[in-house]
Amino acid sequence: MNPNQRNQLQEKRAQLQIRIRFSEFVTRNIAPFLEVLEELQNSGIKYSVVSFRCIPLEFHELLREYIRKENLAKYKLSDVLITNEDKEVKTALEKYPSANPVRYILDAPVVGYGNQPDEVMRELMELHQLEEKKVLICWLKYAFLLEIDLQDFVQNVNDDFMNGWHGDAVIFPPNRDWLIAYALEDEWRCEKK
Repeated sequence: MNPNQRNQLQEKRAQLQIRIRFSEFVTRNIAPFLEVLEELQNSGIKYSVVSFRCIPLEFHELLREYIRKENLAKYKLSDVLITNEDKEVKTALEKYPSANPVRYILDAPVVGYGNQPDEVMRELMELHQLEEKKVLICWLKYAFLLEIDLQDFVQNVNDDFMNGWHGDAVIFPPNRDWLIAYALEDEWRCEKK
């Protein structure tokens, strides 16, 4: 085998390895969240996908191709920003630090445990006088950042969105005046600064 053939073979191998890693990434961080988007649409909660977050640079073009191929038009993902950063969520988590060094657990008392998500959200809205119309929500294990209508969410949220299967989530307004955290142990925490 001449050096040129060897280089071509190595390049093909590297591309195949990237595609395999991308496929695993989609299985873990994209595909399960499409179920959440489906539930949001079915429930009538107004939302928009703000960005694909924490996407490795080597996956950007593959993700664009995936969105086109999989016919995900009903979720309006074709024009969504794809970024390897996580600025919005990172800034919120820095302002509201974790009590756990291994995974994010808001360093605040538990305000709801095992309650229905809509009940907890209504109580938090009343207790903390949360009046924002639009808020950001992020399930930390998924590659999406959403903007949702808070009133719609409070009225329609259920166990299909907030459960151990989807894992930890954070909800906060764009100005980060407060943060609500849901942990997969079915614990709700809230802090307002």
